[in-house]
Amino acid sequence: MHNLIRFTKPILRRAVYRALVGRTRSTHRPEQGRFSRAEAARILEGAWHRVDELAPSIPSLPREATFGARMNVEFARLTNAFYQELMAVGIEKDQAIRLTADVIWTIYQKWGGLPRLLSIVLAREPLERLRICTVLFRRFPFNPPAYVMEDLPDKDSVAFNVRRCPVAEYFRSQKLPEVCVGTWCNQDYALAELWGGRLERSQTLAAGCDHCDFRWKAPDKQPVRIA
Repeated sequence: MHNLIRFTKPILRRAVYRALVGRTRSTHRPEQGRFSRAEAARILEGAWHRVDELAPSIPSLPREATFGARMNVEFARLTNAFYQELMAVGIEKDQAIRLTADVIWTIYQKWGGLPRLLSIVLAREPLERLRICTVLFRRFPFNPPAYVMEDLPDKDSVAFNVRRCPVAEYFRSQKLPEVCVGTWCNQDYALAELWGGRLERSQTLAAGCDHCDFRWKAPDKQPVRIA
């Protein structure tokens, strides 16, 4: 699995350059200036070294039963490494989480675009398109038995609770629940928009709750204007 995330190095490099270059290093101290391309490259290289340093923490967690879950845990470790490297070069915590999330989203939106395209071909109703997208993601990589989910009857949304998430467990083992929420969990709101809907969620496993309550909803209908 370690070789898998190494294989994504060119993709991650592009994501890092896109998310960092030209961005402010601090939201409160403008005198710190902006990230250069060379600095972004150094941060990425430092993150790759940290991936190896963080490897010993993985065996303390159970080996996941599915390839998708194992892949996600490895990418969670890479997320942690990138966040840790930003902190090491003096980036404020909130800004480090924000920048890490932006790097992830650059990749995540491409991943989420595939189900969106398929849903447009297969369905016309926004809610049915959301159902198709979530089903595809729950088949890979967020699939059982590593991920434990329960479907709920709801005619107005695609509703399910997540009872177990390996990524949330990884970040809790690292005592970084806020990084998980800020860099992984919160991506779901933008993902819902990408899929043509919106997400309502009041709690997450990463934040210490006993489940994540996902409610994927179709966009509100706009009132018809009469000229």
